[in-house]
Amino acid sequence: MGYLILFLIIYLIFRHLAFLKKQEMQLVFISEYKFNVSIRKKLIGKYPHLSDGDVDKVFEALTDYFYICNQAYKSSVSMPSQIVDVA
Repeated sequence: MGYLILFLIIYLIFRHLAFLKKQEMQLVFISEYKFNVSIRKKLIGKYPHLSDGDVDKVFEALTDYFYICNQAYKSSVSMPSQIVDVA
């Protein structure tokens, strides 16, 4: 019985470490991701009054949203703005 409990504890530790590694890899992916130019064009087509700086801010906010979603794990996170829905 003692070996079973020890095995279970070791299994849970390794599983948690695997989860942390996966989450870390996702954060690296998010930080290095470059949005496709077609998304930028679609955003400008929908909101032509936005400057290039404004569009950059939209993509920064979308990246922040992905970070928040990553940290929230299985909890739901609301989309912060309708403009991000377009992107």
